[in-house]
Amino acid sequence: MIQLSTLPLGLVLMLGLLALLLQALLYALKKYGLPLVKSRRQRQRLEGLLLRSGVALWLSWAVFAFYRLLLASPVFALATIILLIVLGWPWWKDFYPGLLLRLEGDLRPGDYLSHEGRAYKILQLRGRSVQLAGEDGGLLVLPYHLIQKPAIYRSVEKTALSPFSFEVTLEGPNAQQRLEQWLAASPWTAPAYPANVVQLGPDTYRITAYAPDTDIQERQEAYIRQQIEG
Repeated sequence: MIQLSTLPLGLVLMLGLLALLLQALLYALKKYGLPLVKSRRQRQRLEGLLLRSGVALWLSWAVFAFYRLLLASPVFALATIILLIVLGWPWWKDFYPGLLLRLEGDLRPGDYLSHEGRAYKILQLRGRSVQLAGEDGGLLVLPYHLIQKPAIYRSVEKTALSPFSFEVTLEGPNAQQRLEQWLAASPWTAPAYPANVVQLGPDTYRITAYAPDTDIQERQEAYIRQQIEG
């Protein structure tokens, strides 16, 4: 039995305060520091550096905390570790593979992910899941433990893109603006290569977009026509 009188409550409070300060520092750097960097490429590098620094800092905190708890109360320290592993397993099974994928650079916004025979574009990397956009415009939140590396099959940011054009007909007010909004939201549009819309005549528009191959070209055109048909 662990007696309350033997618990290192002061040490636990000190470690908790240290963890809160560390979390606040990393949050402030990510929330307010990174947006100050205007260069997209430089910001991506700093995001990777911040992620690695955060992992190193949290690992150092965990080692320090376990060492101090072990010195103060070995039974309490071991019981805490066991409880964290057993009770936190649903959390760890997604956090750990996601951390490895991000550290290794295998998963980035803009990549394409194949899941259950469908292609999705990665929008956002979260702590335990990834937010995806389907070619129909729908969103999917996928836990990391369901992702396998062979499913990550294309990043349009890393592939040579070629322009292609197609014409569409769209009636109504602000038609060109609506087309531009659909193209910006399309999972098949590379953010670094925005599509261009030119009006050819009444309700007729030419769209020039960029894609790495004919498969993505067909998906882009099908997505826009699907939005038009509504």
